[in-house]
Amino acid sequence: MKAIAIKKTIRILFISSLIYLLSPISLLAQTATEQDSVEEKITGTIFLKVKAYADKLVLRWGIDNSALWLVSNEVGIGIDRIILDEQNKPLLNSWTRINTIPIKPYSEEIFRQKVLADTSNHALLIAAEALFGSPSIASPSVEDQEGLENASLEFENKYTLAMLAADMDPLAADALGMRYSDAIEVNGNYKYAYRVYVDTLLPEIFEIDTAFYLLPGGMKDEIYSPRNVKTVGKDGAIHIQIPNDRFYNTFSSYNVERSEDGKHFARLNNIPIVFNQLEDAEHFIYIDSVENYRKYYYRVNGVDAFADTSYYAPTMSSIAKQQTAPPSGFLTAVVEQGKKTHLSWTQDLYEDRPIAGFIVRKGVQMDQLDDYLTTALLPANQREFVDEKPNLVEGAYYQVLAVDTAGNYSGTNVQYVFAYDSIPPLSPSGLRGVADTTGKVTLSWNLNDSDNIQGYRVFMSNQKNGSFSPITSDFVRDTVFIDSLDRSVLNKEIYYRIVAVDGNSNHSDFSEIVTVLRPKMVMTPAPVIENYQVSQGKVSFSWVLPPAKDSKKTEVLRRLANDTTWITLAQVPLTTLNHTDSTVFSSQTYEYAVRVIDENNKASEISFPLQVFVYSTENNAPQNLIVKVENEQSILSWTVPEKGEVDYYIIYKEENNNLVQYDSVDGNQNSYSDRNFGKKYGLKAVFKNQIMSIMLSSQ
Repeated sequence: MKAIAIKKTIRILFISSLIYLLSPISLLAQTATEQDSVEEKITGTIFLKVKAYADKLVLRWGIDNSALWLVSNEVGIGIDRIILDEQNKPLLNSWTRINTIPIKPYSEEIFRQKVLADTSNHALLIAAEALFGSPSIASPSVEDQEGLENASLEFENKYTLAMLAADMDPLAADALGMRYSDAIEVNGNYKYAYRVYVDTLLPEIFEIDTAFYLLPGGMKDEIYSPRNVKTVGKDGAIHIQIPNDRFYNTFSSYNVERSEDGKHFARLNNIPIVFNQLEDAEHFIYIDSVENYRKYYYRVNGVDAFADTSYYAPTMSSIAKQQTAPPSGFLTAVVEQGKKTHLSWTQDLYEDRPIAGFIVRKGVQMDQLDDYLTTALLPANQREFVDEKPNLVEGAYYQVLAVDTAGNYSGTNVQYVFAYDSIPPLSPSGLRGVADTTGKVTLSWNLNDSDNIQGYRVFMSNQKNGSFSPITSDFVRDTVFIDSLDRSVLNKEIYYRIVAVDGNSNHSDFSEIVTVLRPKMVMTPAPVIENYQVSQGKVSFSWVLPPAKDSKKTEVLRRLANDTTWITLAQVPLTTLNHTDSTVFSSQTYEYAVRVIDENNKASEISFPLQVFVYSTENNAPQNLIVKVENEQSILSWTVPEKGEVDYYIIYKEENNNLVQYDSVDGNQNSYSDRNFGKKYGLKAVFKNQIMSIMLSSQ
């Protein structure tokens, strides 16, 4: 705490020294050196805005630290500029200094001349007072903490007034050294960059950031108006709300004008209205006190940091109204003769809040009073009402609303009435249920609007003749209920029934039982293809089915080997375990699979695909295969096929009672010699189109 107090004292001393001594920078540096035991800097930032006109660019800046503002007044401000062309390339290679002399506030003598030349310029007077006005507090000593703080506060106030004066008037901004006009013809295709900085290197105790700004030349002469301004009618006042968006509505001050006819406006503020833009409030609010129930029109414009006045925002209108609700009354409800409800209520009256009338409403729930018994306001002097057709068995909630002449209202207490009923409602009818493949069961039944039904309770059992257990902890208010099945239960059927409950908690008899088929939630295993045979233009195969009680039929599938889509060839009974496909084409590779369809039309996984190649079935083969034995050799000869160009022949030879591939010869030959004698041979021709003939066997 002691260190903080020392820092605060040092800061106040710095500011006080600046205020009363206007010391040279060297003296301030010396003062800082004497206090080098305290590691604190005076920091600030230069805030810069640039606005383009046809023949000039105007710069406006300010410093957010009062002490540094005073320092910058002593040493002056420097300004550099760089211009970018259409391709964002600099016209010159470096920044150009555009002010040869550091920019400082006017001297006291020049200020006096400017003020005398125009004594009506209040902003200039404020600027002169901020710079040269005598302090009201004598220079305090270091020991006088309170005096130091008061002196610092007085200077902070003068600094704030100086910033405001610069925003209000261009001459005041020039006089305070916070404005500069760069006389240059503005090219709409160029971009203009500026940097503003303190012109002299300051001692380390001071730290102030350089300001940068980039402005497209195409923005010259642009004038905006305040955005999204609106009015809100209150009681005896209208609030003009200007969004504090920090993007569009960045004007230094605003003007508000009012009209009673929407044509002739008068300004409400004598001086521009200034809001604190550092606040986190969502809106700036200006309050205009007016008469209730009269319509007023408003329009708003803004003044920016260059003292330019904007266009008006769109004209708005609003009406102030009495917004205090009338006092709440007290309601009493009595059932008469068991047939109707008699309502009576009290209501306090106030002269400044006259009652326009009453509204009576009721409902089946305390928070659902949506049945209005009066289509128009009851007279303001009425205090009774009779509901001739209440549903006393169901019960009803009542409330009376008092409405004043401004449309404000308040409600009485809520009263509930009913007549006791011991007769149970009829049992629900039309109970239906269905389960989908995910195990979700949807139950529905008929609506009974003849009884005072409060809700329904749902019961379930896994055995039709067993006990039913409730599965709803609260009433079901609808005639539809969704249940989710337990996957661990294997019963094929599940059973439901429901009861109805009326407003007096009387339970009906059980409804009829509805039976719901439990869906199959585990996929049936796939069949297995075990044998196959490829013959002339046919593919035959057989399979084995997995055990499954709910299987209904078998589906045979086929596709080309390179395809991804299966087609259904046939659907056969479970007793059929084979299939012959005679619709194939030669020289094609096919895949076959089998799957089972259950009683719910749910398919099993498919079997592992069987892939087969179908040879040519065209009867275009070698003829007259003759085998002779000469010199212990087998000499084969044959007649070439009548059609097609043979690429080569395949020679088959008997081995272990089977003909197996043995050799091949060129397609232009029609004989073959085998030095290893064989008893039986076979021959196939392979044509140029890679179609293979059937086998020709020797005798």
